[in-house]
Amino acid sequence: MNPQRLIPPMYSSKQGNILREVLTGLSQAQKILPAKILFDQKGVETFENVTDLIRLQQSQAKRNETYLNFYLKDDDFSAESYLIEPDCDGSKDIHFLLQGSANLLGYIPVSPSSDILIHRIGEFRRLFPKIKTVPIQGDLRIEEDLYNHLSSFLGRKVLFASSLMTSRSSRPELIHFFKKALKYLGGKTSFVFAFTSMTSQIQDQFFDTSADLWKNFTIHVLDRLNREVSADFHLHDFRTETLFNKQDKRTDFHLVSKVDQLVRVNQSLFKIKKEESIQTLSLFNHSHEDVEEICRKVKLKINRTLESNDSYMKFYELVRQK
Repeated sequence: MNPQRLIPPMYSSKQGNILREVLTGLSQAQKILPAKILFDQKGVETFENVTDLIRLQQSQAKRNETYLNFYLKDDDFSAESYLIEPDCDGSKDIHFLLQGSANLLGYIPVSPSSDILIHRIGEFRRLFPKIKTVPIQGDLRIEEDLYNHLSSFLGRKVLFASSLMTSRSSRPELIHFFKKALKYLGGKTSFVFAFTSMTSQIQDQFFDTSADLWKNFTIHVLDRLNREVSADFHLHDFRTETLFNKQDKRTDFHLVSKVDQLVRVNQSLFKIKKEESIQTLSLFNHSHEDVEEICRKVKLKINRTLESNDSYMKFYELVRQK
C-alpha cells in the first residue's frame, strides 16, 4: 500500500475555510467559534499544562512520577496494526500508552492544524523512530470524504486511539464516528479510547484552581483571529467564563464581552452586546454507563480497560461484537 494515497488535500488550516466557519459561528444567536482553532502550538502547550494540573490534583503526586507510571502496559495494543489518532491536537496520552509498542506498522495523526501535525510527528518520531508516520490534515467528525481515504486500509488491522476526541465529542457525535469508521474499515477495526472521569466536586475545584490557565487557553484564539483572518478583537474587552452543564455532563467555555462593541472580521461587522458571550469549546465528561450505551448503539463491546495510575483517565478497548 502506498501511504501517500492517504493524504487528502490540505484544507482546514487555509484562511478561506477558517474565515467561513468563523463568520458562520459569529452570525448565530449563541455566537460560537470552531474549537479546532484553539489548538495551534500555543493552545496545545497551554492545554497540556491544564491536563497536567488535573492529574496532579487527583493523584497528589509529582508530575514526573505520574508520567513515568502513567499507564499499565501489560501487552502491545498496536501489534501489527496501523494506528490512527483523530484529534491528536492536545494530548500526549497515546504516546505514553503505546511507548512499549514495537510492532506498529504505521502512525496516522489526524488534525485540522498543519502546525499541530508537524509538532506531533516530531514527538512521535523521537519516541518511535522506526515507525512510518503519515499525517492527515482534517477533522473526522465533519469531513465525510476522509473516510474514503482511510478505506485504503480495508481488510487490514486498524486501531483508532484517542483521548481528546472523546472529551470534545458528545455521545451522538461519537456514535456517528464509530458507525462511519466501522462501515469504511470493516471488522478488523478496533478502538482504544480514553474517557475522563471527574466528579462534580473535583470539576469545580479544578476549574477554580486552573482559571488563569483556561483564560490563557481561550483568550488567545482572538489574537489568532486578529492575525490570520484580519479581525480586530480587543482582548482586554473580554473575560473568560466556564459553565458546567450537569445534565449533559458538559463544560462550556465562553468569552464574555465586558462592553458593547463592534468587531470587524475581514469585511464583516458584528455587534456584540455587553455580557454577550462567544462559546469557544465544550468538553464532555463521559461515564462508564455512557460508554456502555455508546457500545450498544454501534454493536461494539468493551473488551477490557486500562486506568491511569492517577485515576484521572480510563482507556477502553472497544471491539466489534461477534
